[in-house]
Amino acid sequence: MGIQNFPAALQPIIQQGFLEREFETSLTSRLGYRLVADREEFAVGIGETLTKTRAGLKPSITTPLAASTNTNLDNGLTPGNWGVEQYTISLNFYAATQDLNMVTNRVGIASQFTIAPPAIGIASLAGMVLLGSTIAVNGTVSPGNNAVQIGLTTSAAVAPAVWVNAVVSDGTWTGALTPSATGTVYIWAQQGSDTAVSAVSSAISVVTASLSITAPASGTAGSALTVSGAVSPTADSVNVQLSAQNNTLPTSGWTAATNSSGSLSAALTPAASGTYYVWAQDPVTGTTAVSSAITVAAAPALTYGFNNPGGSYVHGVSTIPLNGAVTPAQSIATQVALSTSNTVVPTAGWEAASIIYSNSLWAIYFTTPASAGNYYVWVQTVAGAYTAVSSFSVPVT
Repeated sequence: MGIQNFPAALQPIIQQGFLEREFETSLTSRLGYRLVADREEFAVGIGETLTKTRAGLKPSITTPLAASTNTNLDNGLTPGNWGVEQYTISLNFYAATQDLNMVTNRVGIASQFTIAPPAIGIASLAGMVLLGSTIAVNGTVSPGNNAVQIGLTTSAAVAPAVWVNAVVSDGTWTGALTPSATGTVYIWAQQGSDTAVSAVSSAISVVTASLSITAPASGTAGSALTVSGAVSPTADSVNVQLSAQNNTLPTSGWTAATNSSGSLSAALTPAASGTYYVWAQDPVTGTTAVSSAITVAAAPALTYGFNNPGGSYVHGVSTIPLNGAVTPAQSIATQVALSTSNTVVPTAGWEAASIIYSNSLWAIYFTTPASAGNYYVWVQTVAGAYTAVSSFSVPVT
C-alpha cells in the first residue's frame, strides 16, 4: 500500500530505512536555564545509522484571541495537530596514530622576512625645459638606505659618463641637474652599491626661450590687424598689444594671443591712423618681441544710417532690434548706445554692433533700457569717430 493511502497525520512519520521501534517523548519547553539541546541516548553500533521520530512542539500563536469568539466549551478554538520531527544519527569511529620512535625536541621559526630585490625609480618630469635651467628630480630607492647617483645623457641606452650623488632619505632621493646644451636629454639614476640597478627618465627637450611676432605692413583705422608669431617653450602663454612706439615695453593693456603648439595668432584693431608696432611678451620666461612698423591709414569717410524698428518696448525686458546702413561699405568696429537726448553724445552704455551684409549694414539686439522713456539711437566707431544719432526715438514703456 502506498504512503498516500495513510491518513495525512501519519504520512510524515513513514520513511525508508531503519526505524527505531520506540516513539520518543515530545520536546518539553525549559523556561529557566534552557539547554542548547536535549540529551539523547541511543543504542547503535559503530558505522550504523538510526532514524528517530518524535512529536514536535506546536507552533507559537502570535494572534490574540478575540473576546467575541471566546465562547462555548472549546473557547472558540479549532483543534490543530502537532508537528513531527525526524532526525538521523550516525555513529562513526575516528582515530589517529603516531610513531613512538620520534624526536621529542621541536624547533620553531621565530620570525620570517620577505626580502625584496634592489630597485630604483624616477618620478615623472616635465617634457620640456629651458637651456640653463635646473631640473629638480626625485625618486625612490630600495633598500631605503642605499646611495643613489644621477646623471644626464643624450641617450636612453648609454649611461652618463659623469655622475653626481643624490640626497637619500627613508627610501626616497632628490637631486638637481642642469643641461648645458639644447636637444633631447635623459636623466639616469643608479644605486651606488650596485650600478646594474638603474632607471632612465622619459625624453626631455632642452630649448632656448624665443619669441617672435609678425604684423602686416599696413592697415586701416578701425579695422582689425591679423598678427602671428611663434614662442618657445611652445606651451607658454603670450600677451600682445598695439603701441605707437617700439622702444619701451608697455606696462598695461595686454591681450592674450591664441597659442597652438607654439604658433601664435591674434587680432588687434588700431583706433586711429598713424604708425604702430605689435609688442609680444612671454610672462613665463620674460622674453619680449616687437614687430616692424605698421602704417595705419585713416578710415574712409563714413556715414551711419538708421532703420526705425517701430513699435514700443517694455523697459527692462528683452532687447530692441536695431540696424542701419554703413556707407561706404567697410568692416569697421562699431558701437551703439541709447539716450533720451539727441544732442549730447552718451558717455556710457555703448554696446558692440555687428557689421553684416558685405559690410554694408550694422545690426544689434540692444538691451532694453531699465527705465521708461523715448530713446534716440546713437552710433559711432569704437574709436568714437563718425558719431551719428537717429531722427526718430524708440518708445520704451
